[in-house]
Amino acid sequence: MLAVLPFENLTGDPHQDYFIAGLHDEMIAQLGRLHPSRLGVIARTSVAQYASVHKPVDQIARELHVDYILDGTVRSVGKNFRITAELIQVSDQTHLWTETYEPKLSNMLALQEDVSQRVSEALTVEFLPEAQQVMRRTATSNAEAYEAYLKGRYLWYQETRPALEESITQFQLATQLDPNYSPAYVGLADAYSVLGGYGFVPADQAFANAKAAANKALELTPDLSDAYGSLAFVAFYYDWDFPKAERLFRKALDLNPNNQVAHEFYSSFLHAMGRLDEAEAESRIAGQLDPLSGWIHDDHGWMLLSRRRPQDAIPEFQKAIELSPKFPAAHLSLAVAYSRTRQFEQALAEVQKAEEQGGDPTRVLEIRGSLQALAGDTAAAQATLDKLMNGKIAGRVSPYSVALIYTALGKKTEALDWLEKCYAEKDTWSVWLGVLVEWDSLRTEPRFINLLNRLNLQPTTTK
Repeated sequence: MLAVLPFENLTGDPHQDYFIAGLHDEMIAQLGRLHPSRLGVIARTSVAQYASVHKPVDQIARELHVDYILDGTVRSVGKNFRITAELIQVSDQTHLWTETYEPKLSNMLALQEDVSQRVSEALTVEFLPEAQQVMRRTATSNAEAYEAYLKGRYLWYQETRPALEESITQFQLATQLDPNYSPAYVGLADAYSVLGGYGFVPADQAFANAKAAANKALELTPDLSDAYGSLAFVAFYYDWDFPKAERLFRKALDLNPNNQVAHEFYSSFLHAMGRLDEAEAESRIAGQLDPLSGWIHDDHGWMLLSRRRPQDAIPEFQKAIELSPKFPAAHLSLAVAYSRTRQFEQALAEVQKAEEQGGDPTRVLEIRGSLQALAGDTAAAQATLDKLMNGKIAGRVSPYSVALIYTALGKKTEALDWLEKCYAEKDTWSVWLGVLVEWDSLRTEPRFINLLNRLNLQPTTTK
């Protein structure tokens, strides 16, 4: 196992953070393709936490469970950069090699190829020809296109609506400057998918654009794992074509077993299908590649909730918050777990924390209203429902959220009416209707059964 630590910015210019973060992300991606069956590479989420944190190498290795660490620095030399990289063997902290580069932006591929070659030689891992071919087919010699792509990815990771919209602008610029630059099309697909998934733009528009961009990436680079992962996401959450989604997830992982994002979303897919043993196995692989990810623990907590083990889920959500203190979704997950154990006061406190951290307003009100209803405070639940439906909150109001509060209130007809709106609006949350315990009171209702059939979901009884 190898961890690529964030390169240290010694340029004295914080405006170069996007370039250095992007270079770091690219190195992880390229080394992940080196020989995935023999070399595992830790995902960005876990290693990003070591930016500007000077911990001993052996401590980092213990926390990430790795055998080797690749470290680096970036300095300014006139209008160029001086990049130093070193590979450290953790067992005895031996520096296996160190190299300094002064590449032009238009020739970053040479740096990445050389680092990959040096890593493979030092670890006696074969540098597979197909990995080298993918690396070359996914590179650009256009410096401005490369810079726009790095800015796009830097913005995409922020996941706010303004940042996502600006990331699309940057990815589009990259494709205009180099129409054959396949990673920029994958970036577009991912940005549109997140915008659609969060309800920032209409789902039909967002996912159609995502699908077109991912298909273009595959047209240019037919064996690009990330593009298959992007298409699988659309097939799962929007098209509701579950056999196709599974084929695409498997294709993405066959091409690159180090594709942590594909492992994580494939695990979610298996969970939604009620295949919990397989979902947990896939989640464990994702966790090996991303050991400090709060999302992995959050996902596992929800699997335990689906197994009707809320008491066991609570520590998972607490661990997610410990790893990612500013993680409003995990506070909402913990609130759900507390509600299942009738700890309503603690649950409402977690909802408040999520709101204070800027959690999605619809989700905050959805969980708060459901808790109030389950605790027997019907008036408060109705007031929260009214607030959710009056159109005065930021962002889209998901019909799924309204239906959930009505279900908690015991108003089945109203809940089913709003679930029909979920179906009509292609609400991405609809994929969870087959497995989540929250919908148990509706499972014998003919309208609910009919809805599951139209969604191609099977009623699931989990233990």
